[in-house]
Amino acid sequence: MVQTNVFARDTAQEVSLSLNTQQLYAPGTFHKKESSTFKIVGSEEMGGIAITIPTRGMHLVRGSVVRQADGIPVAHGAVHLIDASDRAFTRNGHIAPDGSFEIAFVPSGTYRLRVDGAFDATEASGTQPPKVSHEYGPAEEEVTVSTNDISGITLQVAEKKTTLSFGH
Repeated sequence: MVQTNVFARDTAQEVSLSLNTQQLYAPGTFHKKESSTFKIVGSEEMGGIAITIPTRGMHLVRGSVVRQADGIPVAHGAVHLIDASDRAFTRNGHIAPDGSFEIAFVPSGTYRLRVDGAFDATEASGTQPPKVSHEYGPAEEEVTVSTNDISGITLQVAEKKTTLSFGH
């Protein structure tokens, strides 16, 4: 029987579990290519399937994102960890206001760590919302996770050049 926290997708070809916005495939793998396929149609039930959530060997990847020009932390943006051997497997995080990031539930492996959409913003004032003050280009590096958590990674992002054009 499919539990409430485990759901079959529309195609009825994969069973996955949402785990901290990440997916776990049956019988207990984070990689779709290593998963088993079960077909459950209509009101059918299937027993004898054990789905194991592999929490042993899960790691944290921590670091910071700073401006390339002066090393000052960047306050906003997204950080992605993409498996080098299975690009469909990703973990995602965000840049905190102090420039730090943390990505949880990372199994051992080799990854590309990538920053996208990094920016700084002015503070909100009265009824005025914050405004983007600086935008930065992407940055990435290879990260290997083995037996321990990873910390101390610093990704440097270069400020995007703003080009103004005026019509004649």
